[in-house]
Amino acid sequence: MRHHQGVPATIAISVTLDTRYGSDLLRGVCRAARGWGWRFRQVRAPALRGPPFPWPVDGVIGYLTPAQVARVAALGVAVVNLTPALADLGIDEEAVGACAARHLIARGLPRLATAMGWYMDAGCARRLEGFRRMAAAAGVPCIDLPRPRLTPAPLRRALARWWRTAALPLGVFAANDHFALVAMQAALDAGLAVPGQVALVGADNDEVCCELAPVPLASVALPHEPLGAAAALRLRALLAGGEPGPGRTFAPGVVVERASSDLPQSDPQLARALACIRERHAEALGVAAVAQAAGIHRRALERRFRAAFGRSVHDELARQRIQRAQELLVDGRLTVVEVAAAVGLSPSAFAEAFTSAVGTSPGAWREARGG
Repeated sequence: MRHHQGVPATIAISVTLDTRYGSDLLRGVCRAARGWGWRFRQVRAPALRGPPFPWPVDGVIGYLTPAQVARVAALGVAVVNLTPALADLGIDEEAVGACAARHLIARGLPRLATAMGWYMDAGCARRLEGFRRMAAAAGVPCIDLPRPRLTPAPLRRALARWWRTAALPLGVFAANDHFALVAMQAALDAGLAVPGQVALVGADNDEVCCELAPVPLASVALPHEPLGAAAALRLRALLAGGEPGPGRTFAPGVVVERASSDLPQSDPQLARALACIRERHAEALGVAAVAQAAGIHRRALERRFRAAFGRSVHDELARQRIQRAQELLVDGRLTVVEVAAAVGLSPSAFAEAFTSAVGTSPGAWREARGG
């Protein structure tokens, strides 16, 4: 069915909205479709028997199985499917895992592991494959946590038993934040320290899940909002009877650093120095100010910092600024100039520092992630 610009259309959004990725996807769709006259209805999944939806629709955006796509398309309804490995639009799932691996490898962990539930989809499996490949390239051993076919409560108990026999310390990447929370709770049930004995990273950066975890959860930020905007543009072309154009794969953002993957630190002065850098990196902060906050002489701080972390205080300050800038660039609400100000740098100094650290300009880096 062909729809022309300005003609109202009813669009089904087939995605759960009780997760960060679902709400961000819908936000991207709505942002792109503003002024198009679209009406949105949310549904978990189209039915395979009888009418696929409880109301007439003109188009569908969501995560569908091949059978669901065929059922809807047979009725002449335009479909933009986002299911990994079945879609022309999506996120580079292997790059998600590689991003998490680089984060954990940089912490000097001697061994790594992957974690996902037996019920998870192909996208989650590809994230873990990307993680394993990066670990192998770095020469770091990587194992898989058990995946028994259990519901969450028995699974947590089974993982707790496994944790008691695990070789530690261990850096773990979980396929998504919700499973990372199961793995974290099981490790804590086993009496392990997170971080310390276990460093844990999730994916999707579901802020409610991450911030309310027993230990705030580090997580890979993903560009679901730009993906939603691209899906809306693709569906609009299909509704108009045109060609939707080539597909696109969006790169992930960065690991949003939280306590679950912090370097284990028994030195309270170094811990205070790290806290100062994390909280005040947007200021005109120098090494002397960090040393004062830590309660230690500058030279002693520099020596102990490099021995513990393999980099200088100045390098850590620069790293934190770039890390925060990447988070803000993925978020998309600030311009590049505003991001520079938010991390305490002039636009020119920010562009130079970012390009030197990342290998591309802030604008190009954001563009690759759908900004």
